[in-house]
Amino acid sequence: MNQPLRVLLVEDSADDAELLLWTLQRGGYRPEHARVSDAAGMTAALDGSAWDLIIADYSLPQFSGIAALELFKTHNIDIPFIIVSGHIGEDDAVAAMKGGAHDYVMKRNLSRLIPAIDREMREAAMRAARHAAEKKLLENEARLSAILSNIPGVVFQLALEPDNSWHFSYVSEGSESLLGVPPDQLVRNAALFLDLIKAEDRAALDACIANAGSGQAGARWEGRISARPGNEPRWINLRFSPTGGSGGGDPRRRHHDKHHLNQARRTGNPRIPSAAVGTHFSPREGQGAGAHAHCPGNPRRHRRQPDRDQDRSDVAGRQGAGQRRSAGRQNQAARQPC
Repeated sequence: MNQPLRVLLVEDSADDAELLLWTLQRGGYRPEHARVSDAAGMTAALDGSAWDLIIADYSLPQFSGIAALELFKTHNIDIPFIIVSGHIGEDDAVAAMKGGAHDYVMKRNLSRLIPAIDREMREAAMRAARHAAEKKLLENEARLSAILSNIPGVVFQLALEPDNSWHFSYVSEGSESLLGVPPDQLVRNAALFLDLIKAEDRAALDACIANAGSGQAGARWEGRISARPGNEPRWINLRFSPTGGSGGGDPRRRHHDKHHLNQARRTGNPRIPSAAVGTHFSPREGQGAGAHAHCPGNPRRHRRQPDRDQDRSDVAGRQGAGQRRSAGRQNQAARQPC
């Protein structure tokens, strides 16, 4: 295997250090090492280089394995720390493990050293990968939060329950300026949003939410809210997009979404979310206080169909023109002399 390994040896005996290095080489590692025997040397080594592993003797003339462990913890690095000693009692070994050592090995039984190193190196790599993923997640969340905080209006995510009721799983900060309700209150109680909707506009909103949750491409609702007592109702526009996706033109994906919805309703799983953006807008011309809320749905489904009679007339006209041109060519050929 000959795997590179940067190892810091906390060991006062040169012979014992050579034995440890020989054991590592036999175990398939190619060690790069430094040997220290006191706190000053260990501090300089930790500050000056990056290490994969620390192997520390338990008892040294001017230092100790426990003191080395405490110094290691002050540097806040996540690498294996293994104690190797010729003289360590069971109680001391347990205390070292509780103090943060990853394992301990007796010098008279170094056959345990390589398996211990292999295991701890794998676990350290897993911890590093998990920490990197968590850091990336936090960065993405911070980036998304910054984007959402600068979007006019409010962005939210809601989940349909099997009984067709719903609740908010996320609401952006814009809810307070648009609706007059803080986001945390909406997450706790979706009825606060429903109370703002004009009674005559609720049916269209419920239809849009049901459409968005059923796996369709999306829906849009326009209606009125009374965000502040004594004020005129405000018109808002909500655009819904199912987070599961509609599958576009792929019928297999649409079948999958429909199956997912039906299965969720049978099992009581409420994870049928829909992401939406809500904004305030001014009513269009002719849309005043007496206008009604509506759910336009997918505009691609409402394209004007061509006039079938006009299509047939156009086809007949093209066919007649073709016949006349053919007859003209035949007459011209008949008049030409032989």
